[in-house]
Amino acid sequence: MRTVYACVLDVAVRSPETASQGFARLWTTATEWVEMLYMEQWRTPCRVVANEPRIAPLPHHSILAQRDGVSGVCELATLEWSYPDDQDGGLQWTIAAQFARNGIKLEASVAIRIVSTYPIAKPLSYTLKRPSLVDKILQNFTCSIGKSPIPLKPRELERFDIDLFVDEVLCSPDRWLPIVAISPQQGTRDYLVDPVELQQTLLGHAQVVSFKDVFAGRAWTDALGVKELSCYLGAVRLYWPGFTRKAKPPEHPLFMADSIRFHTEQHQPLGQHLFRTLVAVSGFRFSNPPVARLVREAIDGFKQARFHELLKNAKAHEESGQILQELERAWDQIKVLQQERDEIRNQVAELSRELEAQKEAWQGYRGQRPGAPGQDGPPPSSLPRAPVRTVVEAVERASADFMLTLIFLPDALESARQSPYRGAEKVYALFQALDEVTRLWQQKGSLGTGWHDALKPKGFDYAEFISPTAKGKYGIEYTFRYEGEPILFQHHVTIGARSPDTCISIHWHRDEERKRLVIGWCGKHLSNTQS
Repeated sequence: MRTVYACVLDVAVRSPETASQGFARLWTTATEWVEMLYMEQWRTPCRVVANEPRIAPLPHHSILAQRDGVSGVCELATLEWSYPDDQDGGLQWTIAAQFARNGIKLEASVAIRIVSTYPIAKPLSYTLKRPSLVDKILQNFTCSIGKSPIPLKPRELERFDIDLFVDEVLCSPDRWLPIVAISPQQGTRDYLVDPVELQQTLLGHAQVVSFKDVFAGRAWTDALGVKELSCYLGAVRLYWPGFTRKAKPPEHPLFMADSIRFHTEQHQPLGQHLFRTLVAVSGFRFSNPPVARLVREAIDGFKQARFHELLKNAKAHEESGQILQELERAWDQIKVLQQERDEIRNQVAELSRELEAQKEAWQGYRGQRPGAPGQDGPPPSSLPRAPVRTVVEAVERASADFMLTLIFLPDALESARQSPYRGAEKVYALFQALDEVTRLWQQKGSLGTGWHDALKPKGFDYAEFISPTAKGKYGIEYTFRYEGEPILFQHHVTIGARSPDTCISIHWHRDEERKRLVIGWCGKHLSNTQS
C-alpha cells in the first residue's frame, strides 16, 4: 500500500463552541461527506455509523468507522473508505480520515493510499486530487499547521508590506507552512501563474503570496539582502520552512518565467508540479500525527486500567464476560496495529523513493539534468523496512519498489509463488542491484564495463547466455511471451546450488528500446544438461 497524499491540520473552534462540540462537528462533516458522495456519484444510499461492522455499499467498496475515547478527556475517531479506480480495475483507493481531541486541542488528518489488487507488471497511471473533505474542513473550521494559519486565499503584497512580511512570516522560525511567491513580469499583476488558482491547488499545503507590481518585487529583493534568494520578472519561488537570509539559493526552488511558459504550453502546469512536491513531503508527517498519538496512548492506558480493575473484581459471571470482551477487542487491536506497523515501514521506504523522484523531476522542470551517479552529494538514506520472508514477497515488493526499471511477467510471479527457496532477502537484494545498474544504463545509455562487471561487486555472478545444449533441448522452458512475442530469456543469475530450497534462478530479457529489464522467471533452476 502506497501513500500518495497526506494532510495534517490543527483545528480551532470559536466560542461558544467547545472542543468536544467541534470534534463532533468534524466527525459529522466526514460521515455526511461520504454519504453525499454515494448519492451523487452512484445513486446509492449509505449510512456511516461508528463502531459497526465494516459495510460494503457497492461491490469492492468498504467503509469502516470507529470512535473511542476517555470521557471528558479525549476522543479519537477514524474513517476508512476504500473503492476501486474508475479506469483501472486492479487499482484500489483508500481514503483514511482521523480526528483527535485532547482537552481543547483538535487535530484532523486525511490520507490517500493506493494498492494494486493483482500483480500486473505495468506502471501505475492515475490522477491525484485533493479530497474535497479537506476543502470542507478548511472552509468550516479555522485551521493551521503549528503556528502557521492556513489561508484560503492568496495574499497580495505591496512594497510597504514587504519588510514586515519578510521579518515576521517568511523568516519566522515558527513557520511550518511553505510559502510560494509569485512575481509580476514587468508591470502590475501581469503574472504567468494565477495566484487564486495556485492557492486553490495548494490549499492546506502552502501559502501563496503575490507581489502587486515590480516595485514590490524590488522591495522583496532589498528585504532579503541577497538577489539570488529573490524572485522577479515573472518567476515563482518556493520558500521552505526554516528559511533565513543566509539560506542557500538551491534549497528553495526557483522557477523562471521561460520554464513556466514552456511547461504550460506542454500542458504541465507549475501548480501540479508544486502540488506533487508538497504532498510527497507532507506524507512523512502523517505517519504519526502528534495529537492522535497522545490520545491513542491515553485510551490504551484507560483500557488497561479498566481491564486490571475487572480482573480484581471478577466475581460474577457478567464481569467475566466483560473480561472476555476486552480480551477479544485487545486481540483485534493488536492485529490492526501489526498491520499498520508493516504498512508504515513500507510507506517510509516508498516516500523516500518518491522524494528522490521529486528532486529529479524538479531538476528536469528547471531545464537541468538530474545528477548522475558518482557526482558529489549526500549518500542515499537507508531507512528500515519490513524483512522479506518469501520469494513471492520479494517479487511483489520489487515490482512496487522498482517499477521504473523492472517489469515482472506473470510467469515470474507464479514461479516465485511455487519456489521454496529460503533466501528471500538475497533475491530482493538482486532486484535492488538490477535496479541500480539499470538506472545507470538509462542515464548513460551504456554501462561501459558490461553487466557481468557491474553485478560482480554487488555479489552476483551474471550469465549472458544459456548453454547451446540447453537452448536446443530445453529452449521452450526459457521462452516467455513479452508484448505478444515469444522471447528467449537468456540473461540470468543463479543463487545457491543443489535443491530448490537452496538454489534459485532469475531470468530476464533486456528491453533495449525502453531500457528496462523484463523478469520472466524467478524460481527453481530450469532444465539443463546437468539437471
